[in-house]
Amino acid sequence: MVDMAKQRRFGVKPEFATQVSIEELHGRDVATLNADEKAAFDFFVTQGRKYGVAISVISEAPQEELERANSRQQYDEIVERYPSRITVTSN
Repeated sequence: MVDMAKQRRFGVKPEFATQVSIEELHGRDVATLNADEKAAFDFFVTQGRKYGVAISVISEAPQEELERANSRQQYDEIVERYPSRITVTSN
């Protein structure tokens, strides 16, 4: 079993997060990701630039509601309630 907390702590790319799985995220809705896809998504949102990967989320959430979010967790919860599309670009 892969110890994701240990890998994140040391800045190691998750074993399951191959280029194929990253590209499979493109065009998907954040709310439809399974646990492994969500872990890869979270990792590359925060660490992607180190690996030449940029991930962005285009959400249909109301801008006013997003601006009221006080933390990353609140922002993510708002985004998950509305349809959103993941875009992946790599260098």
